[in-house]
Amino acid sequence: MSKIIYILEKYILIILSLFIFIKSDNEIYRLKSSLTEENCQTPFECYLKAVEILKSDRAEMRRQMDFLNDQYLKNMQEFEKRLIETTAKYEDMLNQSKINCNEQIKNLNQNFQNFQTLVDQRINQVNNSIPHHLGLTGTHSPGLFSSCPVGYTAISCSCGSGCGSWEIQNEKTCHCGCGEWTSAFCLKLDN
Repeated sequence: MSKIIYILEKYILIILSLFIFIKSDNEIYRLKSSLTEENCQTPFECYLKAVEILKSDRAEMRRQMDFLNDQYLKNMQEFEKRLIETTAKYEDMLNQSKINCNEQIKNLNQNFQNFQTLVDQRINQVNNSIPHHLGLTGTHSPGLFSSCPVGYTAISCSCGSGCGSWEIQNEKTCHCGCGEWTSAFCLKLDN
């Protein structure tokens, strides 16, 4: 009979311990397998043994959580490092693209100036082939205005940056509504 009372007391204490400390099935199994008659002779010894087992389980769980937390922090640091490297790589690519675009714009401006020089040369060739009583010339200026020389009349205008909005003012000056440069094509009639 005393053996039955002992076992009942042991299980009552285990059940009380379970409600107070235990959170997982693994802890329940470990507790039950550790509390044998050889390990605890009295209910109080069983209770102390159960508390000791549960405390060691809690310490192990804390170590595992700390380990996982360290792994998480390392992974986050690695992710942040890769993010910074990737961001730097794309910033470099963007800066290189800006440099390439600026070089292309510079080349286009140079090509346009070369074209403008060819147009001016052609106008001078035409001017030299026209009878002397008729004179043609062209002027080119940065900005929105370009004026013909004294004695010449503006007959047409050209504007930079693909701007097609222009007008002739006072029969001598070309005015562009937009663009970076203005060219005037001028005619002189000798009397």
